[in-house]
Amino acid sequence: MRFLGFAAWREHLNGGPNKGATVLFVPTMGALHEGHGDLIRAARKMADEHFEGPSHVVVSVFINPTQFDEQSDFAAYPATPEDDLRLAEQAGADAVVFPGVSEMYPEGVPGQVDAIDYGPLTSSLEGAERRGHFDGVVTVVRTLMRLV
Repeated sequence: MRFLGFAAWREHLNGGPNKGATVLFVPTMGALHEGHGDLIRAARKMADEHFEGPSHVVVSVFINPTQFDEQSDFAAYPATPEDDLRLAEQAGADAVVFPGVSEMYPEGVPGQVDAIDYGPLTSSLEGAERRGHFDGVVTVVRTLMRLV
């Protein structure tokens, strides 16, 4: 089942048989492949075997602009929502959420509005070559956890 944002998904989750369900969350940037399918199948198996009561496997697909130091890389990142939805559902997802930038960053995209620096670990090793990448990863994961 496709949702165009977390608000719509939460409304669905809080009604009917899904109310109070345990949520197993698989965040992605889309362009799903069999590695993602394996993660979704593992979440489905865990939901079915380890939790009593209703459970809900939800996959998010959000191409995060804060992870790209080059705008051309962001523009070139593959967006395949129909293929992503199909693979996720075939792998056992109950819901696939496609949030928009405005839902993820209602006050504006970090770095364009207010840079968030998560410290030296994000600017060493690979982070030294991909300026802002890991700050962007931490930012989006933090945001996703708040929305789920």
